[in-house]
Amino acid sequence: MSSGGAVREQWTRHTLQIIVATFVILQSAFLANVLWKPPGAATGVARNVSLTHLACGGAVAAVAALFFLLPIIVRSKRRQLASDISPLPGLTDDALVTTSKDVRNLHDLYIVRTVVAIDFLQAAAFFLVVAYDKERDPLALFLAAILTSMIAAYFPTRARIATWVERQLPQLEEDRRMERFCKQA
Repeated sequence: MSSGGAVREQWTRHTLQIIVATFVILQSAFLANVLWKPPGAATGVARNVSLTHLACGGAVAAVAALFFLLPIIVRSKRRQLASDISPLPGLTDDALVTTSKDVRNLHDLYIVRTVVAIDFLQAAAFFLVVAYDKERDPLALFLAAILTSMIAAYFPTRARIATWVERQLPQLEEDRRMERFCKQA
């Protein structure tokens, strides 16, 4: 990778680290603010409407989106990358070619994937903290802490990004083979 590419990679990794850290810090600060509020300061809601149950449903939906929707988004974008890049002249269909552009594109896809994932989790965690603030149900507090921990687990490192990109490269090549096969058929 050229020095410009290394600088770009480092800059984007640091930017993503700042984004993840900001989400964790803001969520933790909001949670701490709610926890230090005296119990009498909580405003109750009618028992027929439970914010905690709605927030728990939102948390389940967010985690489900991570496991079902996010892989679909990644696969779709990876297939788009495979179809956008034409094979290099003089290579057979079986030749595997990984370019620095592939690595950059997959690196960018990692950033998008991470931002979308932490956005899903942060929204659900925020709703859970609001539910805890209103109803003081420990379940909301527990789930908010778990989701905040999941956000922190997305903190990017050079090794984590490189491992993810390395795992995606063979899949990108397989997507290219399928794209070539479909065009020939």
